[in-house]
Amino acid sequence: MCRARPQRASVIVPTLEPIRIVLGLPPFILLLPGYVLVAALYPHKGDLDPIERVALSFGLSIAIVPLIGLALNYSPWGIRLNPMLAFVSLFIVRGAGVAVYRRRAVPAEEAFAINVSLPRWSQVSLAKATAVLIVVLCSVGFGCGGGPARTKALPDPWTAGY
Repeated sequence: MCRARPQRASVIVPTLEPIRIVLGLPPFILLLPGYVLVAALYPHKGDLDPIERVALSFGLSIAIVPLIGLALNYSPWGIRLNPMLAFVSLFIVRGAGVAVYRRRAVPAEEAFAINVSLPRWSQVSLAKATAVLIVVLCSVGFGCGGGPARTKALPDPWTAGY
């Protein structure tokens, strides 16, 4: 009976771990938990400066996420990826709900709001847009290409004994 050799998928398909780290760690772990708490605690425009909000968001996120992990440690689920993801997401959604409720209770002219003004495409030159696109694509490409380069080859499941 001849068995087919298993394919080495890590060589064919790059790992998504670098992308998960870049897109997941900064906003989801280091910013959003603290920001929803700051938004819920300080709904008025004059309570904090924007830079103070960002600094408190990072600081509180660094405090909140380990506390969620500590609570999960004593739960039946333990500290694993899926329960941690679920409970941090639950904290963010619940905190955002409280923040929206508190901001709606404040008059509109006194409530803190984020105003983002994006440049019009007519103001952005083609060279700048192309340079940004090249940098982003190279970063993603180098990040994805690093996975197969560091992955160890799987051992052959069959011996050469005859």
